[in-house]
Amino acid sequence: MSKLITPFRRPQAGRLARRLAEPRRFIQVVAGARQVGKTTLVQQVTEASKVPVRFASADEPTLRGAEWIAQQWEAARLAAGPGGAIPVIDEVQKAVGWSESVKRLWDEDTRARRPLKVVLLGSAPLLVQQGLTESLAGHEVDFVVRAGRALTAIEVKSGRGRDTHPGLAAIAAAFRPTRTLLVGGDGIRPEEFLLNPVAHWVTR
Repeated sequence: MSKLITPFRRPQAGRLARRLAEPRRFIQVVAGARQVGKTTLVQQVTEASKVPVRFASADEPTLRGAEWIAQQWEAARLAAGPGGAIPVIDEVQKAVGWSESVKRLWDEDTRARRPLKVVLLGSAPLLVQQGLTESLAGHEVDFVVRAGRALTAIEVKSGRGRDTHPGLAAIAAAFRPTRTLLVGGDGIRPEEFLLNPVAHWVTR
């Protein structure tokens, strides 16, 4: 007698799925250390969606840059149906000039009212320091980070709510997240992680 095996689904998957089901407002960012399941999580969610998905990775030997990102984005535009499409770019921080390209393409879609919902994946320190705080400051970003390998998620609201954690103000000031998903682990308390997130990422 055969048994049906249900693939393991991380708790963050449901949250990401709900974000992608909402009207287009946010750039979805999944960031953290390598080999913690970011790509699998996003693939699980996007494969279950009812819109075309364009998945591309900058984690390859050939040089990736703004033109390559634009090509992936345009492919998603061409594949889009009435419900839009989802371009997914993995290891985005390895593409030269990625943040400027993402900002330009996102703003183009906003002006043209194209319903593309974007998911970016990448290594956390570079992603936060070099991209979000430089070119995407002021854009509304849903930010999913992993401080360790634990799978317990907490949800932190924007920097103005009474339920916010100490240290979130510095992150919120950079790119105004409205919903920030944090995964703590390896003995790191959420409050401690928020007070000095980059240090924890670097020491992983």
